[in-house]
This record gives sequence, C-alpha cells and structure tokens, in this order.
Amino acid sequence: MKKKGFWFFVLGLAGFCGVVYVLFFSGLLKIKTFEIRSTVPVNEQGIGAILEAKLSKGFLGNSFLFFDSDKTEKEILRVFPEIKKAQVKKRLQKIIVWIEKRNPALVICFQTKENCFLVDTEAIIFEKAGASNLPLILSSSLKKNFLEQAFPKNIWVQIEEISSFFQGQFNLAVAEFELENERFLKAKTQQGWYAYFDLQSDLKLDLVKLRLLLENEITPEQQKTLEYIDLRFSKAYYKQK
Repeated sequence: MKKKGFWFFVLGLAGFCGVVYVLFFSGLLKIKTFEIRSTVPVNEQGIGAILEAKLSKGFLGNSFLFFDSDKTEKEILRVFPEIKKAQVKKRLQKIIVWIEKRNPALVICFQTKENCFLVDTEAIIFEKAGASNLPLILSSSLKKNFLEQAFPKNIWVQIEEISSFFQGQFNLAVAEFELENERFLKAKTQQGWYAYFDLQSDLKLDLVKLRLLLENEITPEQQKTLEYIDLRFSKAYYKQK
C-alpha cells in the first residue's frame, strides 16, 4: 500500500510538473506574433510598439494566459486619442487588434484660429487640426485637452440643425460659428451676415422666426447689406449695414 501511494505521488508530481512546463516554459502558449486590423490607415508602428512592450514585460509577459488584453486596449486609447475603439483579442500564439478611428465632424478653435483641433460626432477632441473644409467653431472657452468634450453633445446637435436649416431652406452655407460660454451661438453665413442664437431657448421656434423674416421681410437684395439677425429675444431683430 505504501509503495502504491508512493507511485500515485510520483505520477501526480510528474503531471503537475508537466502542466507547469506547458503553461510557463513551453512555446505552446507563448504569444509570438500580432496583427493590427483597420479599415482605414492607422499608426501601426506606434500600436505595434505598445504591443511589443507589453509582450516583453516580465517573465510571463508573452503568456496567452497572463497577457492583459483590457490594459492593452486602455493603453492604446490613451496614447492615440484619434482611436475611438481598440479590441485586443488573444488567439493561440497570436494577438489580433481591431482598430476603429474617430471620424472628424468639425474643427474647434479655442480663443484664436491658431489653436484649433479636430472634434468627432461625440464632441471629443482628438487631434490637432490643419487645413480643413469641416465646419469651424470659434469658442471663448479656454483650451481643453485631448479626449475631453469640446462642449456638450447637445450643442453639436443644435449646430447641425442650424446648418441644415440654412442649407435646406435657402441653399446658404454657414462659414463659421462662434460659441460663447456654451450658450450663445453666432452663425456667420457665406453672405457675411450673422445670426445670433440662445441655445437655451426653443431653437425650432427661433428657426421659424428666422425663416419668416428671410421669406417675408428681408429680400434677397437686402440680404447683401444685412449685418445681423438677432434671435436671442422673444422678438427677432435685424440690422442693415
């Protein structure tokens, strides 16, 4: 009986050592390669550098069991603000990373036109802006950081509504917007005149008042010399140059 127990112990120990070897020392569960997938160009070299650093970290850094996908995803998003979503999936001996980039919706400039950034449809700042045909917003706010909201998303919804109104009703584009204290908005049309809005009031009603003025009171010829239309009060006011 003692001899039988001894052999059970030996076999158990051998099995345990075998499992330890497979898990920690054999190449079977070692991550050896990675693949980056995206439908648009991304910084593969930079993302690859993060992955290589994670895989080479510590004794078990490249282990299938111990590689931390969640932390790697967070690191990619932190380093590259232009990436909206990063999914890191482990496969046997391989990592696959799916990347989704942010889509620029507008350019926001804080206080001056030399301090401009790209913003996505969630109003998240993610990249320094260069020359662009995107809608331009001048903001009186102090500069914000990458991955911060430039302003509440509902403001972007209102800006889109105003842009669509001008384009759809009068085939008139808005050249730029000026946002003050995340409440008052000034829209500059391509004709050079301004429309003033209070974003805390009823925007749909303000657009109705604006449409009635432009259709019934301010002729297309008068619009050429129009300075502004002010919709921040119960009654709309306008001024010629």
